[in-house]
Amino acid sequence: MPIYDAMLSYPIHHVLVRHEQGGAHMADDMRALPGKLELAMGQVPRCDEFSNGHCTAMMDSVPVVFVTGQVAAHLIGR
Repeated sequence: MPIYDAMLSYPIHHVLVRHEQGGAHMADDMRALPGKLELAMGQVPRCDEFSNGHCTAMMDSVPVVFVTGQVAAHLIGR
């Protein structure tokens, strides 16, 4: 996965979780670290699992970026 190869060039702390929903909530809970932007990555078939963590982060005004990939070209924008 090219994104993991690219992360080696940056000071990124990677935490592998077993479920996207847990990763989304973990990114939201890292708000205790001031001045940090959290990122959660997941696969498209499971990206609906981000919704709870995304809503929680939004309601708490926590800056979290959610990234998904592997979208078929004909599905972009839908």
